[in-house]
Amino acid sequence: PFKTYAKADLVLNLWGTGGIRFDKAGNLWLADSEVGCDRVMMFSPPFTSNMKPQLVLGQPSFETCLSPAPGPNRLAIIRGLAIDAQGVVYVGDNGNNRVAVFRPPLSTFMAASAVIGQNDSGSFNPLPFDRGGLSGICDLEIGNTGELWVLHNFGKLLSTYWSPFATGQQRAFSTNLDSREQTQGTLPFRVGTPQRMRLTPDWAHWFSGNYYSDNSLARIAFPVLNPIGVVNAASFDTSGRVSPGEIVTAYGVQLGFSAGLVNRVEGGTLGSALGKSVVYVNERAVPLFFAGYDQLSFQIPHEVQIGSSLVIQAEADGVRGPSVRVATNEVSPGIFTVDGKRGAVINHVGLLDAVERGNYAVGFASGLGAVIGD
Repeated sequence: PFKTYAKADLVLNLWGTGGIRFDKAGNLWLADSEVGCDRVMMFSPPFTSNMKPQLVLGQPSFETCLSPAPGPNRLAIIRGLAIDAQGVVYVGDNGNNRVAVFRPPLSTFMAASAVIGQNDSGSFNPLPFDRGGLSGICDLEIGNTGELWVLHNFGKLLSTYWSPFATGQQRAFSTNLDSREQTQGTLPFRVGTPQRMRLTPDWAHWFSGNYYSDNSLARIAFPVLNPIGVVNAASFDTSGRVSPGEIVTAYGVQLGFSAGLVNRVEGGTLGSALGKSVVYVNERAVPLFFAGYDQLSFQIPHEVQIGSSLVIQAEADGVRGPSVRVATNEVSPGIFTVDGKRGAVINHVGLLDAVERGNYAVGFASGLGAVIGD
């Protein structure tokens, strides 16, 4: 049991802690980064005071301290450490302006599998921001769908990258944390200079930082679309392709502020905003049918080019989340259903489940492509 002023159960000697994590196997990972000894160490249980690590990243051995430098197996001024469910280790290699990705099997002084923020593993000068560059890294987090979030205090930015991760890849999303005030209860405050970040199961981000002489703790929620959760609203086809004019349903978190709102046609037009929720397809706000906490239903513009890749973003209460990309087909047909079983097909007098041979029927569908009503 914990108690005030308790004596530590064990002590590990470090130069300066740049991050601490546990992996699924219970191993303790520590980023040690001060006075020219930049390394990430893994300690396996049982833990004892002054024990030596079983594995070291960034240095040839536990006893060696090479000076900070760029390179495929080197680290410099570590700020932030994260480990995903597959055991991949992500290191905020701030001195080299990158995130170094180490994939299993892991070994001491191994080369990084990929570096995010650089075009090669031998560079340390920051890339331009619009080419995926990173500067002032201070913390990392892995999100609920495996995406990487990077907090950098240079510009007070939060960036995200979708997996699979590769050297030189572009960020999917970024936001300036100091561009608006956040509210906690009735007290407005600003994130100030961010220092640490944690991502909670409800996808909200918590930031610690300081603003002038005051410390602050901020909670910011971003609407996040699941990259594999954009489907045909009728068939729920998960092929990852949509067609011009298709009604689409997208799943995610923090997409709206109610259990479900249904839009209404006014003046022959379906609006693009519903309960503070908006969806953008290639930067264009599109007609929105439904908005809930974890679901949005909207229409793909008829003008999209077949074979192109669409960039889709959700916005909630003025905050845009990371974008997802969806490919296009000429058609992606699906028939709507009633109660999830019966097709939404009516007979010539508007009755459901009463289609007669020789009479016409009307079926409600989506994904038929560029139809003109003939």
